[in-house]
Amino acid sequence: MRNCATGSKAEHDNLVATRRDLSPLLGVNIVGQLERDYPREDDLKSFMHDLVKQAGNFLEFSKVEVDRGGDGIPTEVPTKVTTFMIIIPKAQEHATFAATPKTVIHEQAKTDGKSVAFIESDHKLNEITFIDITNLFPPYDMSKH
Repeated sequence: MRNCATGSKAEHDNLVATRRDLSPLLGVNIVGQLERDYPREDDLKSFMHDLVKQAGNFLEFSKVEVDRGGDGIPTEVPTKVTTFMIIIPKAQEHATFAATPKTVIHEQAKTDGKSVAFIESDHKLNEITFIDITNLFPPYDMSKH
């Protein structure tokens, strides 16, 4: 697999070097690429809207389990908790634009009522990862027992 990645990178670099009409794709910070591709915030919003809508849980919890009650399970506390986590590369070289994708993603995700968390990464600068994490573990009230 390492040989494949090395060969792909070498071929990519060779192609970009010989064809001036092509822009590099590998090793490019995605935040910088978004800044070039979507200079208007409205265009970025349209693009991100579709991505955020596609991200999510692909498994639904049974309503019976979500609404389950019992000894030690407080009724006023939600048992199904979802956080929409976004891993986005650090982009110091694009500091003026870097907050824009976060703001746009946050606005899009909040319309679905999700809690949103961002993690800035030094790795994989060419990708943004959306992870929808849901747990169905009711908080247990130890004072009842």
